[in-house]
Amino acid sequence: MKKNLLWMLAAWMLAMVTVSCSSDDNYVEEPMWPRLENGKVVMGSGASRAEIAYVPANMDELPEWLQEDILTETAQGVGYLLCEGTWDGQHAYFFWHGFSSTLGVFISDENVCLALYGGNPNDPEFIEKGGGWDNWTCLALHYPIGKEAEESEEAEE
Repeated sequence: MKKNLLWMLAAWMLAMVTVSCSSDDNYVEEPMWPRLENGKVVMGSGASRAEIAYVPANMDELPEWLQEDILTETAQGVGYLLCEGTWDGQHAYFFWHGFSSTLGVFISDENVCLALYGGNPNDPEFIEKGGGWDNWTCLALHYPIGKEAEESEEAEE
């Protein structure tokens, strides 16, 4: 009885392995993290793809609290993205870093969180209050992982 049970369990496990396998032939890998492409910063892919104008900023001209955030993230070796635009009629920054539990945050000049970004560039609230990514400019991008990071850094120079 125990032998039959073990054989049935082994057969079931083998069946699950073969059923759970699928072909990756049609899979196109497009990175989700922010990256430079043709002088623009690209975030996401497919329907969630957004392109943002890239104009590197002089870090000394940014608010001190923002410089500290960036230096802290840089010291930790994680990637970050900093953009500038308007949120609900006021000047704002969009800041994302690799250890963030969200996809980014919109912050006022006074370092007050205005909203969290859910990752959908077609979100009605984002379009209404932020104007969409066409109205934002990327001021800083750093992503220190792998070959893409090396290409990104070469493109920045």
